[in-house]
Formats: sequence, structure tokens, C-alpha cells
Amino acid sequence: MNKFLLFSLLLLITVFNYNPAYSIGVDSSMRNAWGYASLETGFGEFVIAGSGGKASQGSCTYGDEGCIVSVIAEVIVEHGGYFCPYQLQCANKNKKEGSWTTYYMPSGFDRSKCVWLCEDGYYGDRCNQRIDSAFVCDLSSFKDRVNGKFKSISTKEGGGSADQVESNIIGFAQWVNASKDECDVVLGVTNFLEHGVIAAPVRVCCGREGWKDMNSFINTVNRIGTEKLLCAPGYKVNEAKTDCELIDFQSCSIDNLTACDNFDKEKYDKENHYLEMTDNNCVKFFCSKPGTAFSEKGNYTCETCSTGVKGGANPDTGVCQECETGYYFDESTKSCQKALMYSKTDLMYGKNETRNTTNLYQQCWIEFEPEAYINCVEKTSVVTENK
Repeated sequence: MNKFLLFSLLLLITVFNYNPAYSIGVDSSMRNAWGYASLETGFGEFVIAGSGGKASQGSCTYGDEGCIVSVIAEVIVEHGGYFCPYQLQCANKNKKEGSWTTYYMPSGFDRSKCVWLCEDGYYGDRCNQRIDSAFVCDLSSFKDRVNGKFKSISTKEGGGSADQVESNIIGFAQWVNASKDECDVVLGVTNFLEHGVIAAPVRVCCGREGWKDMNSFINTVNRIGTEKLLCAPGYKVNEAKTDCELIDFQSCSIDNLTACDNFDKEKYDKENHYLEMTDNNCVKFFCSKPGTAFSEKGNYTCETCSTGVKGGANPDTGVCQECETGYYFDESTKSCQKALMYSKTDLMYGKNETRNTTNLYQQCWIEFEPEAYINCVEKTSVVTENK
């Protein structure tokens, strides 16, 4: 009797546990925070490499298995998650029922591509700190596939199960569907912003075909919960709620910033320098005290540059540059600009005017306010009523 019972149990295990013992961790306590509810079609940019559908030979670690690369949370918390790029693959075994999900580190994976992404007003590990400023800033572009945070990510086309990392993933749910194929619900990125993402619970179900020679594939990908806008470290949601903007890059740790050419970040002194971010996501620094600049390239000591409007800091090096006669230093463009030439008559009556061509109330010498006088001389405003 005992032998029969043991045989029956073994048979049940063989029939119902046909998938390998790999599984994602499940945190059902986070379902309410992420609106885990009704199924919705559409999943934005959840798939960043690979594709659903029948796999072509050699497209994944095994040629008869379909796979996609996505940015998926390893840890889910109420106000965000810890996200990494992963290769989600639908595995199979010939002459066995069902296809199951498994995860790999994709081609181009490294831990520098993993990041805590948090809702507006939250920051740090587990997104549990409320902040007014940040000291670590991830300046990478999340949208740019060539030079950004997730550059060089693609499906891993060989190597088998050596880098299988199923146990790293924490999801909302995992089950076997009516077709005996596995489904996972993970927290995934559904849209990439410049310095943040849109994330939501995403359901992925596997499919398979064949028996003796089986092929498996990503069968369905659907959003199944609330989308949230999450920002990279050092960022907050912008006023339009369409992307993330730096909280204050001046307080970002210089160690986490990339210095532009001609600047040595080891010589940055927050007491005497201020940072300036460029469109290329590198930083320059200049002397904080007005009228000072670096005396020479490579020397970041701040010294008096020039008086008046004749000089200022070169925008490429921070070194003092003095303008030639007939030029002035324009602070808005950080460059020497040709000065406008005005005669004594111009200064009294306005550009190209004389006492005989202007009424007394329109002549510039009677103006008391500096701005009004400048406008009069430059003829950038017109007097429309008698004084």
C-alpha cells in the first residue's frame, strides 16, 4: 500500500510539475499600491530588444525559444522599484507540456545599468526618503538607445543556462494558464523618458507549438495595473508631469558627474566654484565670485579677471579672457561682442537723431531712468505721448 501511494505521488509530481524548479519571487503585498487589477492591452516600450512570436534560430540562448529584453524590477516597493535590464525567455523541453518563463542577463548587462526609480518626492534605496535636494544624480538619458543608460543592450544569443537569474526577480504573480504555459506579472518599464520612466505591472505569458521538436515563444504581453511616472536619482517630476528634471544639479555629488573637456573634477571646490550642466550631460565649473576667473588652463584658482565689461570667463575653459578695444564681454553668451558705436549726438538725442529732428520731450538727455535712457539712445522704444 505504501509503495502504491509513493508511486501515485511520484506520478502526480511528474504530471503537474513538468516545469523546472525556477520561479520568480512573488510579493502580493504590493498589488494594491500598483493597482494590480484589470487587464489592459498595450505595453508601450516594454520590449526594448527581441520580439514576441516564434523564435528564429540563434535569436536567444537557445534557438527554439522566444525571448525579449525589458527593464524589470528586481524589487518592488510602494513608491517605485529597483530596475535592471533582463532577458525574459520562454523555455521548453521537447515532448513536455507547456512553456515556462526564465530570465537571463542580456548581452551588454552590467550592474551600472540597474537603478532605483522613485515617484516624485521619494528618493534612495527602497524609495523611502522624502527629499528637498539630492546628492547623487544619474544624468544618463534613459531614452537614448545609442549613448544612454541602456545602450548596447540586446538579446543574448548563446551560452545556455550559465547566467540564468530567475531568483533575482520579484513579481506580483506567477501561474500556469489553461494552455499549461507559464505567466508572470512583473513590474516593468512601459515607456522611457529622458531621465525617468513610466512603469506598471505587466503580464507576460508563454506559448509553444510542436511536440517532438517544440518551439516556444512570447505569446502575450499586457499591462495589468496602474502606470506611474518614476524618476532617476537626483530628479523630480517636471511641472507638466511629462518627464523628470534635476532637483538641483549644483548639489549632485561631483563624483557622479562627468567633467567636460578642459575641466578636472578632482580640482572642483564647491566653496569657490559653481557647476554648469551642458546639453551633452557633462559639467563645467567656474568661479563663483563675480569678476573672477581662472588665471590659466589647468589652474583652478580664482583671480580677478577684469573690471567693467571688458572681460570674463571663457565658456570652454573658465580662464579669464579680455576683450579687444571696440568689443565688450557679453555675460549671456560668455563671449566678446562688437560694441555699438554711438556719437555724442546719438547719446543726447538718440541713434541717427539730432536736436532738429526730435521734439524736446523725445530727446534722450532729459531721461532720468537708466533703462529709459538706453532705450531712447538705441531707439528701441517710441515715445507716444507728450511729457
